[in-house]
Amino acid sequence: MNRQLKIGLVIICIVLLSPLSYAQNLLKYRDFEFGMSVEAVLKQTKMSATSPKTSYAEPDLIQTLEWNKQGYFSSPGETDPVQNLRFDFYNNQLFKITATYNTRQLEGMTTSDLVDAISKIYGSATSPDEIVAVSLYSGFEVRQKVLARWENGESTYSLFRSSSVGEFGLVGSSKTLERMALLSIHEGERLAALAAPQRESERRQKLAEDSRVQEEKARTVNRPNFRP
Repeated sequence: MNRQLKIGLVIICIVLLSPLSYAQNLLKYRDFEFGMSVEAVLKQTKMSATSPKTSYAEPDLIQTLEWNKQGYFSSPGETDPVQNLRFDFYNNQLFKITATYNTRQLEGMTTSDLVDAISKIYGSATSPDEIVAVSLYSGFEVRQKVLARWENGESTYSLFRSSSVGEFGLVGSSKTLERMALLSIHEGERLAALAAPQRESERRQKLAEDSRVQEEKARTVNRPNFRP
């Protein structure tokens, strides 16, 4: 009787603690954890230090890293479906990860197959009638229908399928960091718009000065050699 009671208690503990396990898992995508630095991601992916691209420097630093994990063509025998990963950072903290999957490694699989596999890591999925902003490449963002979603109070993951090329993908983010990043990006866009006329004026002045210097150099060379 005591043995059965102990077994029953173990089962109850597993059921009660499983949501906590999922909550911990949602903080990470594979070995990448929300909040980690650019340097940590560079070390993990073995990309060069020149890889990060700065989208905005004010009011906060917004950077992106793009990792073409499989190159342009997947190797024969490749089983890992992840083809590309994009990392978005807010003040050197990873707040968003976008993974796109190679269609060859998912050939024949259905949306339900992917949902079942992802649910083994992140728990039960929901099917909200929503769209999600997907950052596939720097400076290019599209919105895709959410096929399934996994979330808790800290993080969220959305499964999508590209409406143009048919690739499946998964976008995950830290809710708190993404909220702060979006506010900063909107302010960065506003500041950039205000500064645009001045930057254009400076650009034209520089072009005019470069042209004047080039003509002066040419004049210095050509004038003494001119023969009518």
